[in-house]
Amino acid sequence: MSLSVTELGIQIPDAAIEKFDHIDDSALARIIKDASSPWILSCIRRFAVIEGDCTNSNGKGLGRVSSESIPRLGAILNREFIEGGCDSTFLQAAIERSIHAGYITVIALTGAGNMPILRADPDQLWEDWVPKSYSVPEDGSDLVYNNCNIDTFWSAVLKECGFKKAYKNLMKGEREYSEVANSIGNLCCTGVGLFAAERLQ
Repeated sequence: MSLSVTELGIQIPDAAIEKFDHIDDSALARIIKDASSPWILSCIRRFAVIEGDCTNSNGKGLGRVSSESIPRLGAILNREFIEGGCDSTFLQAAIERSIHAGYITVIALTGAGNMPILRADPDQLWEDWVPKSYSVPEDGSDLVYNNCNIDTFWSAVLKECGFKKAYKNLMKGEREYSEVANSIGNLCCTGVGLFAAERLQ
């Protein structure tokens, strides 16, 4: 599920909007609606508030063993945010959209949406999801990377919010290691972990 389809519902920069003529709009809207239960959205919003907190420099985010392998996005953006000129209000919505897109991708592209829901209580789901949020199998990560249009969406988001240094760091990810690309790419995959926590034993 591309992060850049307008049907996901939040306002995003025009440069990030992607329209798919080969997908029926009503079918896409129905998939998104079915994958937008109150307990799923509650957990995603709760996660996004912590992940996107730019006022906190602590890189240890939810679901990680340490801050070194996958630093928290808000911590990466902290210094640039403190220096001023950046708007973080849009950031949380972009994080929510990223996690949700990973979750929807599993539903839409694997047929797993027919699996029964085992955890519909938001508190129970949260407790099950967070410890395994970043423990995503390689095929799950590949599914997200290949279908969610991560770089296009996030380059537009960072530019729109005024995070110029983070934008440059993300862009260099095509040539060398980028902590911004690493953090965002793995963040998008947490939606796969959310699906597993909701529907797998």
